[in-house]
Amino acid sequence: MKLCITQTSSFNKVVSDFIEVLQSKDINVELIDISIPNWYNKLTKEIPLIVLLDKATEQLISSKDWKTLLNKYKVENLQLLPIEVEETNWNYSPSASELVTFPLNNQGLLNGMNLEKVANELIDFLEGNFIEKTNQSSKSKTVETTESKLKNTQSVFYEKNRHKQRINKLENNIAIAKSEQKWLIAIESYQDLITIVDEVEKATYEKELELVKLEMETKIGIEKGRKLFSNGQFDAALKTFEAVYAKNPNEKLRQSILKIKSKKRHELVREKGQKDKRTKLYILLITVIVAAIIGGIIYYINIPEPINNDIEVIEEEVPDYEMVLVEGGTFSMGKKGEADQEPVHKVTLTPFYMGKYEVTVEQFDLYCKEQNIAFYKVPFGRGKLPMTKVSWINALEYANWLSIRDGYTAVYLIVDEFDIVIDEKANGYRLPTECQWEFAARGGNKSQKSLYSGSNYINHVSWYSENTGNKSREIGTKEPNELGIYDMSGNVWEWCWDWYGERAYGYHERTNPQGMNTGESRCVRGGSWYTPDYYLQVKNRSTALPLSKDPDLGFRLVRLIK
Repeated sequence: MKLCITQTSSFNKVVSDFIEVLQSKDINVELIDISIPNWYNKLTKEIPLIVLLDKATEQLISSKDWKTLLNKYKVENLQLLPIEVEETNWNYSPSASELVTFPLNNQGLLNGMNLEKVANELIDFLEGNFIEKTNQSSKSKTVETTESKLKNTQSVFYEKNRHKQRINKLENNIAIAKSEQKWLIAIESYQDLITIVDEVEKATYEKELELVKLEMETKIGIEKGRKLFSNGQFDAALKTFEAVYAKNPNEKLRQSILKIKSKKRHELVREKGQKDKRTKLYILLITVIVAAIIGGIIYYINIPEPINNDIEVIEEEVPDYEMVLVEGGTFSMGKKGEADQEPVHKVTLTPFYMGKYEVTVEQFDLYCKEQNIAFYKVPFGRGKLPMTKVSWINALEYANWLSIRDGYTAVYLIVDEFDIVIDEKANGYRLPTECQWEFAARGGNKSQKSLYSGSNYINHVSWYSENTGNKSREIGTKEPNELGIYDMSGNVWEWCWDWYGERAYGYHERTNPQGMNTGESRCVRGGSWYTPDYYLQVKNRSTALPLSKDPDLGFRLVRLIK
């Protein structure tokens, strides 16, 4: 084996001894003085070059000439062998394409080493690297250098990493766009993503893209339908919803279609019989007269009446339904730590009228009489006791009747207990929302923040399980709250408009919340003669099925200011 070893002015005894050891092992060593001009002419690719690292060599290989020389001749078989006797800071670190560092020892110094051992290691290193590479080079004209491999590896890694980052960025853009319902941005990001992923992922993203397009079309269609519905264009709204439903059937759209159909029926009724207030009053008057005549005929010819004969109804003047103005305001609703009262949140309400008392049996009896329906059986008597054993639907029917009787527009079109259409422009009576009920129970803007409606002393304002003798009591016999409203804590539970849900407060809008859009049961508030004091607190909620008729469940009404 032949090799070249660089020689500089700092050539010393350590190097001389090392060369002797190499020569004793049949190594032909040729010294190259790199301080003289054109020293590199003796270099060939077939002979390894051992660069002995000392201070003089450091200056040379740090220079521009040295690097230019290596680039020009593309010397592939260079080895670094540190021999500096004194410790030095080695600032130049040649790349793999220029020099291959022989792994001598941790300190990188030849001085003080076992030269015999170092020579053996060097020979083994050259035989295992240089000779093997030379043989491979003879078989192939193109030998890829270490630097090329390194660059290729780095390039592949960089491209993969950049590819993954781009995918992650597009996926993140899609997630944000979908959460904010920016459908066009989501679609554009999906289209970009499909062009850069493999076939398996491409198929997945194409399916997701179609779903996003469908969701966008659905949202746009629903929004368009709602605008048409709000503008009174019911036929156009119905066609829009049905077209969307044909592509994307779901329960929400079905309910919207039913709502429009119900609204159309309602509008037809209003067009025929309720064109103006005077016409409605005439119709009511005629209806009352006809009902009275028919009732008289039925009575005198002794045909069985629909009214229950075993129920004694005292004929006396029934007072009008009294109401109290509740001025608009903002209050904090909810209670931390109660599952169905979280989150605590601010609610703003516009002014409304709230019933001063719960609807009484005598008031409900008048409704039954004028509608020619059987009087309801109640558990504790009639007169001024609160009306009970009425379902949520019964309360809506009573509200509609009372609205028309008092010259207002009926609020509800009732299809069944799950399909109720509200005329938002109507000025008639209606059930209070939970927010309206609680704001009035607290005392509105005059609230003293009492635990019960009107007081912290329950016996001052409430009929409940400890003081009623297990029955309801006449309305208005306890003290009122700050607004002059009676019995909002105790006596009977009161129906509210809202669907009940443990997380219902999370659906509340800031102003005039209407509650959730669907559910299984309706909210009731206030507690009753049957319940302990805890349920009478103004914050507490409970629930009942819409068709429930319980002996401690009644209602009161509100009317919006239009």
